[in-house]
Amino acid sequence: MQLTIPETLKWQNNQLHLLDQRILPHKIEYLEIQNIEEASHAINTLAVRGAPAIGVAAGFALAQAMLGESSPNAETLYKHGDYLKSSRPTAVNLAWAVDRLVKRWQAEPTTNALVAEATAIYEEDLEICRKLGEHGAN
Repeated sequence: MQLTIPETLKWQNNQLHLLDQRILPHKIEYLEIQNIEEASHAINTLAVRGAPAIGVAAGFALAQAMLGESSPNAETLYKHGDYLKSSRPTAVNLAWAVDRLVKRWQAEPTTNALVAEATAIYEEDLEICRKLGEHGAN
């Protein structure tokens, strides 16, 4: 029997898609996140669960929000970042990811840099999961 495991999130065409974990295992559906408010709501209502997944989702949500700005700037980035952090104030990975994107913006203030940083967070998490799986398989 082949087991299909859905992805927790997808980043396609500069849009975040989150697996709605509230309806698992009965259905597999993705929320198409349109804006920072929808991302915050998904995090707050536990549509996305697990510290690493929350961090990755926050990174992509912040990048997506900045891509949607006509004149992205530091003030807007901070505002969006604080808003995301308020969705789950105790979520350490959420704050860590937002702060990491802010730091990247400070070094390279472009939306491409934010997408690259969010992607790096995602790829690092995949690598950690792969290594955990290898270790557990032994």
